[in-house]
Amino acid sequence: MTLKELRIKWGMTQPEMARLIHVSRTQWQRYEHGKQVMPLAYAELLHYKLTDKANEVNERVNNEQR
Repeated sequence: MTLKELRIKWGMTQPEMARLIHVSRTQWQRYEHGKQVMPLAYAELLHYKLTDKANEVNERVNNEQR
């Protein structure tokens, strides 16, 4: 899955994704368009943030079902 596909799957904009990993929108675009390789530390941070976001949504859904 590409970064663009990932971003779209999460329903997020480029600036929102950039803020998640503390880079500029321009830098995010470079990663998304393959002009630069995202450093492993940023990829790990993105994974952590999206996992955390998913856990929050799951927790909210579970609480609403109770």
